[in-house]
Amino acid sequence: MRFSTSAALLALPILSAAESPFEQYKAQFQNFLGSFGAKPAAAAAKEAVKDAAGAAAGAATNAAAAAAHAATGTHPVQAVEVLTLGNWKDALYSNVQAGQTTPDEWWVLVTGRNKTCFGQCGRVESAFNESATLFAKQDKQPHLALLNCDDQPVLCNAWSASTSALWAFQMLPQPATVDIWRRRMNITTTTAQDYVDIYNAERSEKFELYNHDGWFHPFDGPLAKYNLAVPIGYFFWVFNVIPSWVMMIGVSFLSRRMMNRQMGVNNEPARAAAAPAARPRGAAPGDARS
Repeated sequence: MRFSTSAALLALPILSAAESPFEQYKAQFQNFLGSFGAKPAAAAAKEAVKDAAGAAAGAATNAAAAAAHAATGTHPVQAVEVLTLGNWKDALYSNVQAGQTTPDEWWVLVTGRNKTCFGQCGRVESAFNESATLFAKQDKQPHLALLNCDDQPVLCNAWSASTSALWAFQMLPQPATVDIWRRRMNITTTTAQDYVDIYNAERSEKFELYNHDGWFHPFDGPLAKYNLAVPIGYFFWVFNVIPSWVMMIGVSFLSRRMMNRQMGVNNEPARAAAAPAARPRGAAPGDARS
């Protein structure tokens, strides 16, 4: 039986259409297995190879870092974390181990741009980022993080944190209290070496300890304990966002309304006295008394 070339070409779309439903059913079946935590053998093998490659790469990176430290005496330059309203607590507790007794230290620089720092925080922020390279030369160093109040106004208000301030967190496993040391950085003269010198100096000489009972203490303050810090942060943020002229109109409206109400209460006796006395009703028409 002979088949023409034109017939074979016409049959190709039919064959491709027949394969399409099969591929769809195959994908649906794989998704169905995935919903129960099971995976096809091919997918599981691929993931196993990927995990093994990732583990090998991590081990190679750690080995290279150890070799570099042995050769040069420096540690890998750590990344500077960026804190947000959603990740700040997880980030500060990320390296804390259960039963740990030595505090894990985090340095958080509160910074901003034009809105919250009037464009004056560029120097202290750049120096803070550059200090990571200098800290890598030391065996002991803090973890570094930035809190930008232009990007995270709610979190800054919840902490009552002002820009160009350096916060040093002493993290221990929960529910231990968290010591926080704070200081102001000079926005015009601060260098990367200044951060290293401050870290190596006596802490009480360079920082001021934040009172654990302070209202805005991020971990131990009354607002944090009763989960009111974030709502308060939103309140102050909205209060700052509202234009001043809107506030003036609102205050003017409320004050005028209160004054009108007060004047209405005080003038009630005067209105009653000024009202004309009721005239006596005369006799009806045709009455003999008229």
